Amino acid sequence: MADDQTNDFFNPPEAGDEPIIMMPAGAEDDGAAAFLGDVDAAPPAEEPVILMGAPDDVADMGFAGAPEGGAVLLEDVGSEDPDEEDAGEMELSPMAKWNNEWTVTLMQRKDEENAAKAKDVEQARLDLENFQAARETRREPKMARNR
Repeated sequence: MADDQTNDFFNPPEAGDEPIIMMPAGAEDDGAAAFLGDVDAAPPAEEPVILMGAPDDVADMGFAGAPEGGAVLLEDVGSEDPDEEDAGEMELSPMAKWNNEWTVTLMQRKDEENAAKAKDVEQARLDLENFQAARETRREPKMARNR
């Protein structure tokens, strides 16, 4: 017991010469084109892009020549390697110093807690042995009476 709308939806359309229209007629007139904007209009550029052509004489510039026939992107990089600067002087920041001190403090606390835990475990083992021995001494006479 299916309704007509369901049948229309799930059944393919009958073959015909008329085109399939995906959008209702007159949809372009309701402002959809204004929403999308003009396809041919370019967005406003915030910063202009400047491409420099390859220099004519690269021999006196002190570096390898530019690739042939293309634009060149020039970037000023320092003459020193940044890793070499860091290797010379390794001073820790105040936060790193505090972090190292705090790590040592935590390790000391952990060692103290582990020592106290080992002491408590050993004491518990001794108490359990004493309790079992006392229970065994009380158990023997009861077993002898029950025989």
